[in-house]
Amino acid sequence: MIRHTILFKLKAEVPKHELERIFTDILALTNKFHGVSSITGGTCHFHEQDSHLFSHGISIDFDNKAARDAFLNDQLSWPPVKDHIMNITEGGYKGIINFDFRE
Repeated sequence: MIRHTILFKLKAEVPKHELERIFTDILALTNKFHGVSSITGGTCHFHEQDSHLFSHGISIDFDNKAARDAFLNDQLSWPPVKDHIMNITEGGYKGIINFDFRE
């Protein structure tokens, strides 16, 4: 299992409905790809002193590396969601951190 995690901080002016749309769009991808066992996302809860770093996150569980690669390299489904996240993130692409946990 591979858990791919994406953390980002919203720009101050992003309306709530736009953020909700991103999470709706990403959750809709759960059943579109073989090997995706779950997708979750929402507001990050950090210690008080770290709250300025990231405000939201998404976690995607893949059965294996092949499933993760197929999802991340898909040219139709994933890029619009990824681009939308980058557009609402403070600092754009530089304001996003992503990493994998492997079991």
